[in-house]
Amino acid sequence: MLTMRYPTTEDVMTLSLNIRAMDALEMKCFSDPGETIVHRLGASVRASDGVLAVYDTNLKTCICIFGFLKSPDTESDIALIWCVGTNQLKEYPLQFVRWGRMFIAAIAAQFDDGVYNVVHQDNRLAKRWLRLCGCRVYPGADLEYKDEPFTWFSYPKEAA
Repeated sequence: MLTMRYPTTEDVMTLSLNIRAMDALEMKCFSDPGETIVHRLGASVRASDGVLAVYDTNLKTCICIFGFLKSPDTESDIALIWCVGTNQLKEYPLQFVRWGRMFIAAIAAQFDDGVYNVVHQDNRLAKRWLRLCGCRVYPGADLEYKDEPFTWFSYPKEAA
């Protein structure tokens, strides 16, 4: 069974050690030189305006952390959303999509311009989840971070 809670230090440590390979690659692309995944994830949790952990009560472990923050772009009222997890998420596809839809819609409703972020071009599982949650994933590799291809995704407020 899954529950949601505010992430603990132990959740950040556990997830960092068991993170999906594609999520780890994405995090490394946006990390400072020499920064570890545990430090990047901890910084993301602290910087977020809202953040939750998904805890598997059967395994007694955190399998996902997701959050949002207001975009630093002062020209628009938009939020950046993010999510990283373990392969254990595959065991709960319906619940995870249901929670994802609720989370993304609730965040988008708070911001005039909705939500957005980027996802690695090869992160097929994340792109599929985003589409199932109602996001638009734009085709093509529009951006590069540390020589890795990324593409934009968004969820407009009108969809919330």
